Amino acid sequence: MSLKIASIGYQQNPNYSKNQADNKSFGQDKPIKYENPVNPKWEYFNAAFPSVIVSALFGSAAGLITRYGFGKTGRAPWFAALGGFLGMAVALVPSTLYHTSVNVFGKKREYDVYARKVSAEKNVAGQINADTVNGEKPLEQNIDNLLKFNIAKNGGNALVVANTR
Repeated sequence: MSLKIASIGYQQNPNYSKNQADNKSFGQDKPIKYENPVNPKWEYFNAAFPSVIVSALFGSAAGLITRYGFGKTGRAPWFAALGGFLGMAVALVPSTLYHTSVNVFGKKREYDVYARKVSAEKNVAGQINADTVNGEKPLEQNIDNLLKFNIAKNGGNALVVANTR
């Protein structure tokens, strides 16, 4: 019986590592990467689409006014419609895209700050929990740390600590 290479699954391959811990370099943690849900292309599309629709409606109205208001036939209504569409598009779309790019920049920065804040809160809460479980510090100090953490988290970043000792 001969062993074919194709019959060995990737699970038996010694070079295949399914665990994420195996993918890390020894003794070093990879930095946490935040995946930002703000998609600039979608934001630009959502901003430009209504401007293009308004331009198309304006162009259609210009073509209809040329056709029925002035009684022109042939190519004149088409040129009026195209001119109206292009004129409104040139007037509306650049301004809309500029304001959208400013808003997208702000949204991305806002989410980055939020993601880092949540990560820092998780780290501090985990550290307080670990100190409480290990019992290295007295219980009163752990409770005091937890209260300070909750006040800082929920109190609008205004930390007021009363000295009770």
